[in-house]
Amino acid sequence: MNYLNKVILVTGGTGSFGGVFIRHLLSKPVKSVICLSRDEKKQSDLRRAIDDDRLSFVIADIRDASSVDHIFFQFGIELVIHCAAMK
Repeated sequence: MNYLNKVILVTGGTGSFGGVFIRHLLSKPVKSVICLSRDEKKQSDLRRAIDDDRLSFVIADIRDASSVDHIFFQFGIELVIHCAAMK
């Protein structure tokens, strides 16, 4: 998959798979990665663990379509990696 200069949204980005995948993406020449999750604490932890200006965080629930639409518009999302899950 070509990540070059893409704006990528990772849903469930603070989960076990999502966090690993964000690190993978940031090892590539991506334009930016937006981490979407519902957990402020986990976002704060990930923000401290990854020091990369290309990484942004959004608190949202993927079940809220209007919030997701707003995120797409706000960031200009080009690719979505869906890692969100209910456990």
